[in-house]
Amino acid sequence: MVKTAAEIKNPASQPQDVNVLSRDEDTTRWVVWADGKDHGSHISHYFVEFRTDYDKCWRVHPDGDNIRRSSLKNELFPDHQVARLTNLKAYTGIEFRVKARNSYGIGNPSQPTEKIKISGTNVSVPVRNIRGGGGSVGLLIIVWDPLPKEDHNGPDLRYVISYRAHDENSDKRQWIKTTVKEEDVCKNRVDFLSGQTYPCDYAAVVKEGVDLNYFKPYEVKVQGINAVGIGPDMEPEVIMSAEDYLLCNTADENGTFMTKNAKIKAIALGRGKL
Repeated sequence: MVKTAAEIKNPASQPQDVNVLSRDEDTTRWVVWADGKDHGSHISHYFVEFRTDYDKCWRVHPDGDNIRRSSLKNELFPDHQVARLTNLKAYTGIEFRVKARNSYGIGNPSQPTEKIKISGTNVSVPVRNIRGGGGSVGLLIIVWDPLPKEDHNGPDLRYVISYRAHDENSDKRQWIKTTVKEEDVCKNRVDFLSGQTYPCDYAAVVKEGVDLNYFKPYEVKVQGINAVGIGPDMEPEVIMSAEDYLLCNTADENGTFMTKNAKIKAIALGRGKL
């Protein structure tokens, strides 16, 4: 017995005629499409996915995640569905595709749209996982995860590093800022003592005169900046400057053991320009 089209009950077929419209400025675009066949069950929801030149994996956009079909109507496109996607990646190629959902599941994706590219804008995502990285006495090693290429949002990515003493009573509470090039600080170096890989790191000198400032808390911020503008300003992270080490074989003339730098300065070599 051959089933008729009305008797075939499957997830909806792929949406048709998917296009991207620039009806908003900046990093917002409209994705427009027509329904495919519902295969015996009303289409209730859609998923709008995207991928970029730097990440070929398809991902659901936050504004296109399981959106109700009833919310997608637009008087300008009465026979189509319309999704407005905000905060898109800039300065990289982007493609979109759409999946439909009915009571039998999620159907196959549509064909990808033609690739679009949004003009460069300021960095829009914060730098993640800011932390300390050991080092020699008199140094504050600042470590962070590099911004993915698709989040550069424009040319000439650099990082703005800010730090100050955490102690509110310290006379070093003024923010010290420096800007470094990505290629100078993000080299996936490995600490030969701990085996830890530092994706991006910078060594700030916190030694002043006889005050070594070892193992003291500092407030630290790192922001991405490109040729268009700087990224979001986040709450500072608190990290410790390098710890002083006890060398058990080192004693003064009276036989008293002394606390000195453990002389592992090799850790700090090449960690950016001081």
